[in-house]
Parts: sequence; structure tokens; C-alpha cells
Amino acid sequence: MRIGREKTLAPPRREEMFRQSPGVSRQQYRQLIAFMNAACRVIPEHYPANACIACTRITLAALARWGFTARPCSVEVLVANPPLIARARRIGRAPWTAEELAQWSREDGSWLVHVGGGHPPSTDYWPGHLVALIEGHVLVDLALPQASMPEHQIRLTPLLCDVPAGFAQGLVNHILDLNGSQVEYRAFPDKISYQTTPDWSAPDRHADVVETIVRLMQDQLGVGALPAAAAG
Repeated sequence: MRIGREKTLAPPRREEMFRQSPGVSRQQYRQLIAFMNAACRVIPEHYPANACIACTRITLAALARWGFTARPCSVEVLVANPPLIARARRIGRAPWTAEELAQWSREDGSWLVHVGGGHPPSTDYWPGHLVALIEGHVLVDLALPQASMPEHQIRLTPLLCDVPAGFAQGLVNHILDLNGSQVEYRAFPDKISYQTTPDWSAPDRHADVVETIVRLMQDQLGVGALPAAAAG
């Protein structure tokens, strides 16, 4: 965990979290916002909160229909709650050990959530976290809410945000504030074991959800039919 001293925008709406950047046209910006609105409406009806591989597969398939270049990216995520951020900034460091973090938690409610690491592989669990990178620099994480813990002041929403150059290669982390918590992403580009999971290797299982999202996007954007999805 690193303690960022410069706050980034932590708004209540996705539209404010992700502003149009030089690498994204106004039309693409509108399409991405429409995708987030549609996906956040449809996916919770069909998948659990921790279905990051399915969410990424769906993101790639749906946005490909709109001409976006997108690829998966394995990451780990650390989420620090407000008491932990305040204490670490006050003393100038994060807790050195798990024992020290536990002590802080008892004293002031400090809490840290780790998504995407720390669990051994199993037949029904992939020990990682998967997100989509759009046009090389836009991160979509529909499964981030799995780390929400309201009892510890951690309230997270699906995320759409820009990431810095070098992030996809694992050269630089991305830190942002979200609803008072600090969220830190680190990419692991060589971690591709998700490819063996059913949610990735059998994309047809998500076809109906993809089509529903695409139709909702068309309704929001007021456009006609798009080309059919390609196989694979």
C-alpha cells in the first residue's frame, strides 16, 4: 500500500470519474458511459459480485461491437478505508505488518481489503482479479463492488477511469480516491491463467447478456442495429 498525498477526483457519479481524455473522442466517451449504465443494470441480474472474468469478457465483447480496441488485464487491488488513510497520512507510512494493521483496526477502525491475491488456486476459484483496458488506457472494472464493506466505511461502485502510461506493463500503479476510500491497482501482465476458466474459455455463455447490453446502449444513444458479434 502506498499513501497518496494528492487526492484525485472521487465523485458519486461515473460520468464525473471519467472525463473525456485526448485519446477518447466525444462519441467514444458517450458510448463508454452508455456501456457502464447498461452493464451496471444488467450484469447484477445474472452474475455474482465477484464475477470479474465474466464481467471482463462481457465488456470486451460488447465494446468490440462499437469498434473499441479492448483487452483483459490481470490486476491486484488494495482498498484502504478512511481511518487507515487518515492514520497513514498523519504518521507518514502504511502499517509495516499484518499485526500492526490489526492493532490499528482495534484502535481506530483502520481496514484494508486485498482483491486478486492471497488465495491458492482451486477448481472453482481463480486467484486473481481481471479488468478490461479500453484503447490501452481506459480501465473498466465492473466487479470492484465485491470489495465493498460498508461496516468498515468502504463503499465502492463499478469503475471507469483513465490509467497512466506504463500501467498495463506493470511499471506504474494507479491510485485513486473513491467514495472516501483509497483504491490502488497494480497490473500483472504475465498472469494469464484466467484463460483456462469457463467464464473466459466459453464466451458463448455470456452472449445473451452481451446482446442485452448492446441493445440498451443503442436505446440510450439512439442508433440502429450494429453488426453481429464475431465468434471467439
